[in-house]
Amino acid sequence: MRYVLDTNFVIKYFRRDPQAVDVLRSLTVPQVSFSIMTYLELVQGEVLAGRTRSSLNLSGFVRPYELLPLSVEAAKYAGREALRLGRGRTHNDMHDLAIGATAREFGRTVLTENVADFAPLSGVRVKNWRDL
Repeated sequence: MRYVLDTNFVIKYFRRDPQAVDVLRSLTVPQVSFSIMTYLELVQGEVLAGRTRSSLNLSGFVRPYELLPLSVEAAKYAGREALRLGRGRTHNDMHDLAIGATAREFGRTVLTENVADFAPLSGVRVKNWRDL
């Protein structure tokens, strides 16, 4: 199975959560990808925390994995889902919608602990990384 890592997984990994570390070690590089929105959220978190040096670690961490773009079609899907679900009022909602839309477009499963954020999205596969 191929996955798009959600931001919460990466944060847990960087905080050395033993289960997150084990999960990432159990996956091969071709199984792991990032949505550009996940990358945006991670960079935003680094900037808000005032950490410029750790962004170098982030770049190095992401480098071996595929970074998936947000296409026009995925953006349209996210917009339609936002209307259907009554979501999209916050940046976090739109980020999750974009991550889910990207995973859907590329036929990947969102790997997250926040399953409830993605489960209502039509055609998006989601898996709790704690269950791997």
